[in-house]
Amino acid sequence: MTNAMNAETMIASSAPIHAPGASKTMPVDIPKKGVISVGPILTPKNSSNMPNSTTPRRCTFTDFDRIVECLSLCFSGDPVDAYYTQCDGQTEEESHKLDIEIFSYATYVYLLKGRIYTIGDFEGISCWLPPGEEADDWWTALRSGGWTLPYKFGKEGRIRYFKEYLPKIDEARERHLKPEDAYNVWYLGYLGTLPSARGKGLSRKLVEHVTNIADKQGLYCYLESTKLTNQVIYERFGFDLRETFYLTRAETPVPVQFMIRAPKPNPVKNRRLLEAMMTPPHSPEPECQLMLM
Repeated sequence: MTNAMNAETMIASSAPIHAPGASKTMPVDIPKKGVISVGPILTPKNSSNMPNSTTPRRCTFTDFDRIVECLSLCFSGDPVDAYYTQCDGQTEEESHKLDIEIFSYATYVYLLKGRIYTIGDFEGISCWLPPGEEADDWWTALRSGGWTLPYKFGKEGRIRYFKEYLPKIDEARERHLKPEDAYNVWYLGYLGTLPSARGKGLSRKLVEHVTNIADKQGLYCYLESTKLTNQVIYERFGFDLRETFYLTRAETPVPVQFMIRAPKPNPVKNRRLLEAMMTPPHSPEPECQLMLM
């Protein structure tokens, strides 16, 4: 197995990043968050109604628990996640409980304001925030329980997450996205595959399911990668590295890569445009005139 295959599981940001936008959503009736166990075990369900394993499907709130479990397994050992969940002397169990709190909040936000796709029986997962949506407005924070998240961290972890990591993400976005593009992009917040499902190309299918939409819309996509070895994977998906910044409150700085994907030309649209340019102008028929004798 190549390094690229090994890296397929942790190739997006390991935290829910707020992405400002202009859209405001009216309240809707959504079930409350599920209760997640401290030690989640994601077991495939042997069901005749299992969705097509090769086609991404959009998740709903009924998938809440399994989404959180999948994210927890996919991002176990992620260096950025460990940077702010294992810095206050937490035990392994305490660190895992904090991860569950973070992933539960992120899952609720992306289900409410964005799109979460899975493939197979939760062998892989991707979380996207569409253009014009924001995840840090007060109503979303209230409904998702995000307003309680700072109290879940230890003192140092709270500083690292809210005072260092999130601001650096915002600063990178401001440096590399034009003002007119900043709110009109697709944001990939999480992408991961289970260890047992790596090397099957599932990440590509999860990414291209949305980048194909972005291409038709003529819109950019962006992400933060928390593992340097994943750069080559994202480059295969059309993303370009714009900046590597570092989280520096630990003894060893932790790198984060900011990557952007430009929309690919739409061949159908371009062909129609070319045909229109090559077609001679239409000469209208002369108007009929009533001849009076």
